[in-house]
Amino acid sequence: MSKCINDPTKKFTGKEKNPKGRGFCASGEAEGTIMAGKDGNYYEVKTIKNGKKWIKKEINIDFDNLPTDCFTNVWFPQVKKIKSKETGLEEKFGGKVPFFIKGETWPVDSEKIPMVFFCQFKDPRKQDNILYRVFLPTDNENDCMLDEVNITKIELTKDNLKNQIRIEKNPVDAQELNTIFEPHIISGWDKQSEFKQYKYIIEKYNIPMNYGKLYDIYMDHKNTPSSQIKVGGTPTSTQDEDSVQDYDLIQLTDSQFLPYMWGDAGIGHISTDCKLIWDCC
Repeated sequence: MSKCINDPTKKFTGKEKNPKGRGFCASGEAEGTIMAGKDGNYYEVKTIKNGKKWIKKEINIDFDNLPTDCFTNVWFPQVKKIKSKETGLEEKFGGKVPFFIKGETWPVDSEKIPMVFFCQFKDPRKQDNILYRVFLPTDNENDCMLDEVNITKIELTKDNLKNQIRIEKNPVDAQELNTIFEPHIISGWDKQSEFKQYKYIIEKYNIPMNYGKLYDIYMDHKNTPSSQIKVGGTPTSTQDEDSVQDYDLIQLTDSQFLPYMWGDAGIGHISTDCKLIWDCC
């Protein structure tokens, strides 16, 4: 027999089904500790008459009846093709007429190549008059190399509206790119709710992070965080979820309005301070 990892005064054979079979005796853990057993089930430390004991724990969460603090609001853009002449004031994806004010020029990348206008929009969660404007690189041989992104926010004051200038066309040589990237106006925002991160929910219920059965249910649920274009909600990622937790504006993934994707299966996140966080698999 071997000495227990967490209490050398106790011994284990390795045949125990509970966590003691892995070298963790109940006496060495705090009341309420949950741990996987040798048999793959989960056990919780309970105090009984003769001391502490591992008690098999049935872990279950009713994802259909979670409390309100497990949800967050999210806004999805409702879009339609622009058939009339662009004014430059529209909230939109694509198009050839962004909103510019006197003194501005069309953004270019480090190689002095004009960038592609991607979108401009207002934050549907706020009542301010701030327009966010996004340009992406034109030459995108490597889908994951989207480091050069031009993101600005413009307050639509009377003076800025008065000083609007119109650049009639997107100065990009690739005619095919302009043809694909047709303008889509944001006609409204569909407000819904989705789950907060899985980590938040299982910590609330004191459940081990590696309890995979619940994760599968969470990911297949109708309220699981969407990977589509959205404002607010719970950010999603193709890699480390923790890496995008500070994003607080828009998530970009859907290639419907893009002439290229954010990597093979990439996701971009823009914050209200105009920073981009992105990843690709």
